[in-house]
Amino acid sequence: MPISTRSSQRTVVDGLSSNSKNSKRMSSINTTSSISNQEKSYSESILNEDADLSSVPTSEIIDSILEMNSDPRIERLVLALKARTPQGVADAVEAEKRGRSIVISGVPECGLDQPLSVRQKDLEQKVVSILDTLGVDCVPEVTYRVKPPQKLPMIRDENDELLKSDGEKAKALGRYFASVFTRATQLQ
Repeated sequence: MPISTRSSQRTVVDGLSSNSKNSKRMSSINTTSSISNQEKSYSESILNEDADLSSVPTSEIIDSILEMNSDPRIERLVLALKARTPQGVADAVEAEKRGRSIVISGVPECGLDQPLSVRQKDLEQKVVSILDTLGVDCVPEVTYRVKPPQKLPMIRDENDELLKSDGEKAKALGRYFASVFTRATQLQ
């Protein structure tokens, strides 16, 4: 999931649920320093006529245009332009975001009987509490749960033999479903 430092594009996702009410799952968060004032001054510096736009990253210029724009026709054109930016730029941005990300394991989960919005708020409060305890001066930008992988159920092949390894199961399922993919490490 792309993560943006622009307040208009921030998203919070808690997409996976579990059957176990007492399960503990890992929480993955992406943190950034408090940058709201920096964002404003950066956007304003782009608008300044004396600004050297050659040193401003292309993605920042495009994001600034999208932020200031209200015309949907221009937005469509800018998004098309953004899609044409080299993949290397996107990879560098992704690497920078991953460098700011941390994973916290063992955060207790709110009961699954609660609505999603309540569970998400509870998760965010727990993460902020952990960061405050550690003395980390940052604001979580995106907070979400990562469900641990579950074992695949018992599967039989076309000869009615029970498949034992996850790799064998994935190969058998992959023959019938185009959406089943496996990593090379799972096949060993």
